[in-house]
Amino acid sequence: MDKLTNNGDQTTFNGQAPIVLSERDTNGDGWKDTTHIDLTGDGRVDEIQRDTTHNGLVDYIETDSTGDGRFDTIHRDTDSNGIFNMAERDTNGNGVSDVFAQDTTRDGRFDTIGRDTNHDGNVDVTEYDTNGDGHSDLAELDTNHNGSVDMLRNDTNYNGRIDEVVVDINHDGSFDYVAIDSTHDGAVDAQYAQINNEWVELPDPSALI
Repeated sequence: MDKLTNNGDQTTFNGQAPIVLSERDTNGDGWKDTTHIDLTGDGRVDEIQRDTTHNGLVDYIETDSTGDGRFDTIHRDTDSNGIFNMAERDTNGNGVSDVFAQDTTRDGRFDTIGRDTNHDGNVDVTEYDTNGDGHSDLAELDTNHNGSVDMLRNDTNYNGRIDEVVVDINHDGSFDYVAIDSTHDGAVDAQYAQINNEWVELPDPSALI
């Protein structure tokens, strides 16, 4: 997602200073709480910044990231602390958000990102950065889009490479296959399947995780 920085009274987009086209005081308290901005210099409003709590800090931003005249990215500062901790984006331009990001630790970095990969209105991939290193180390996938997680991808040693995959192969709600890369070299060296309610090690693992 594009880098958006909140500096209290000014927001920059990819390092470019905004051109303020208009400002409004919507509640009449003497403070400007709605600002229309031209990010690209074409004279058209492609970002709206709002101070919804009227505390002098921008906490809601709508952006037209593609320049098509439609606002497709939203950033929110839900606790009005100056750090945007929620974001939504419409990546395919159908008018429905399909990327949802959250900063659960309020440190300025999004650590949970949900994606609607087939644009059906339901999140089917959710990635978590549990240790705050900026890389996803756990991903939950709904591979058949039935509303249930049927695959987990784990980076157990936080090296940026998936080394454990857990799968519900028959989509019955129970995980029944595990592939493990215990040496963290990118190749499966152990795999297990649940057969007759017992976990059985499968021979000769060869597939890459």
